[in-house]
Amino acid sequence: MSLAQAPAELERRTDLGLWYAVLAGPAAWILEHEGNVILTPWVCRTGNHWVLLPITLLALVIAASGAAVGARHWRAIPSEELERGPSPESRRRFMAAGGLMLASLFFLGVAALAVPVLFSPPCR
Repeated sequence: MSLAQAPAELERRTDLGLWYAVLAGPAAWILEHEGNVILTPWVCRTGNHWVLLPITLLALVIAASGAAVGARHWRAIPSEELERGPSPESRRRFMAAGGLMLASLFFLGVAALAVPVLFSPPCR
């Protein structure tokens, strides 16, 4: 890779990371919700209630990783960049903050959906 391509590649990776931070929380919540809905009839027939727990844990890990990526990008952008006016750094800082907040909010949503999985079988 030549030196001229290095900044473009870094910028592309940064943008992909920011999009991951924004979309990881909602994707984790959808994964958990849909996985539980799809598997509940099978769980009720077989009595294997433990199957729903790994889906919840996976969703929590995905949402937490989105928050971690958002926080990492938030800290990586110096605040002096924002004083110069609108720039790509301003957009990146906004996406990092939004990703951190969304992932945290959806982490709480996934954790709230985990309560019935842990304490109340879905077949009652």
